[in-house]
Amino acid sequence: MKQKILLLTISAALLFSTTQCAFFNAIGVAPGRIKGEEARKKISEAASTSDFIYYVLIEGTFPSTATTLTSSLTPVLVGIKDDGYYLEKDVDKCVDSITTIGTFVLSPFLVGLLKIDCDIQEDKAFMDSPFPEI
Repeated sequence: MKQKILLLTISAALLFSTTQCAFFNAIGVAPGRIKGEEARKKISEAASTSDFIYYVLIEGTFPSTATTLTSSLTPVLVGIKDDGYYLEKDVDKCVDSITTIGTFVLSPFLVGLLKIDCDIQEDKAFMDSPFPEI
């Protein structure tokens, strides 16, 4: 009798842990994933800050409207969709690239265009199909 209760308890715990993981992945609140809207905001803020620092400190001028437009296009060039989910480490890697390479070597626009450390793929695990894309 004790073995049946133990087996039932272990089975229930395993079932709960696997379905909980699948459930949280499906609704997009799994650890390490962020919504596309938040990823776009992070990348856009990094691009705007990099443009401002570049033009004020390096060029000695104030950024123009065209510069603001190009920094707002950076998330579009990277391919971020507001309704998608992305791995947070990939987004953070892109933000770091924009703030370093985008400020001191190229512009954030070119970092996004050339996808230097910004080749971010949408995380489709458990969203469209039960199997992640390869």
